[in-house]
Amino acid sequence: MKVTKYSANGNDFVLLLAQKKEDRSALARKLCHRQNGVGADGLVVVLPHPDYDFEWEFYNSDGSRADMCGNASRAVAHFAHEKGISKDNKAEFLTGAGVIRATINGLYVVSDMVPPRVIRDDIDEEGERWWLIDSGVPHLVCVRQEIEHFDIEQARALRQKYNANVNICKIKDDTLYVITKRAKFQTR
Repeated sequence: MKVTKYSANGNDFVLLLAQKKEDRSALARKLCHRQNGVGADGLVVVLPHPDYDFEWEFYNSDGSRADMCGNASRAVAHFAHEKGISKDNKAEFLTGAGVIRATINGLYVVSDMVPPRVIRDDIDEEGERWWLIDSGVPHLVCVRQEIEHFDIEQARALRQKYNANVNICKIKDDTLYVITKRAKFQTR
């Protein structure tokens, strides 16, 4: 088995080509293990598709499936371009969240995400208002005046409670600044 490792904005992924769909949860746990495997945040399996450049199976490092990951979409688009699966510096591929389109310019890749959907906009945690938004993957988001201090223990608790990535953001001079914490915890 040949695998390739990519890093995209701080996340790392193991990518491989396959011809058919199957459950690769155990393989993801093995390959993504930081001490005994290649080590990665996730496994992306690139599969043929009749209507798009390819389709993917995405696994988190714990073997669970996810519909979408923005950083992985950029990594897999570059990978597919390098392998000749996609042409003309563009990739169009099917994920569990829908079709993703990406543009590849050297090492720089831009992915169009699926339209976000607000699940809840009224969550109160420790006196702060949070939004639960699905962008292919659930994100719990809080807008603050400052984002320099982010309590990782709070992020872990919120991650587990809402099964979502935890984000804090601020808006300054028409620019949105975001910090995302993928608080890691053991799954059963």
